[in-house]
Amino acid sequence: MAQLHCGVLTFGYDDSIRLQDTFNRKGFYSINLGDNAQSIAIRHTYRQLGFSQDLLVPINRDTLASYSGDRAYLIMNGVFNDTSFPLPPTILPIFVGFHAKESVIREHIETFRRFQPIGCRDEATTSVMHRLGIQAHTTGCLTLTLPRRSASPTAPKLLVVYCSGKVDCRQLSLDTSRPISLRQWNSFSIAYQ
Repeated sequence: MAQLHCGVLTFGYDDSIRLQDTFNRKGFYSINLGDNAQSIAIRHTYRQLGFSQDLLVPINRDTLASYSGDRAYLIMNGVFNDTSFPLPPTILPIFVGFHAKESVIREHIETFRRFQPIGCRDEATTSVMHRLGIQAHTTGCLTLTLPRRSASPTAPKLLVVYCSGKVDCRQLSLDTSRPISLRQWNSFSIAYQ
């Protein structure tokens, strides 16, 4: 029997045509800066559990439904869209810090029932799951398990995130004496110019 692998989420933004179109129309587009932090947290979790780095395989969240690689556990931590479902049979999901729109959850309700209880990223997702009869609890994001820095950065930056608006490119300076100001569109994406 083949050895089971441990999937680490990658983020291909495979709808980049949509992103390019948005950029052409609005002069900016949005992606989640925290996506890569999700991958770091997943790698950290596997390391804490004693899994060898040799067992880790990259799995693209944005084309997850068409994954055809080796059988793998996959920590489903982060924001998932319809391109992630249905899950292929080679994926053994571990739902912790999970979020998806209600429409995605409704469309794939049997998947969530099969793998319940679902660890949700936030109370709103937990509430949707409960309303649909799925056992769930709020775990928060897996990035909360990352250890504190052992040393301060040599060139620290102050990152200021607002609740609405868009990034002014002039503020994205390499000057370490100035804060970097970002304006967040919603709780899951940050706008870029």
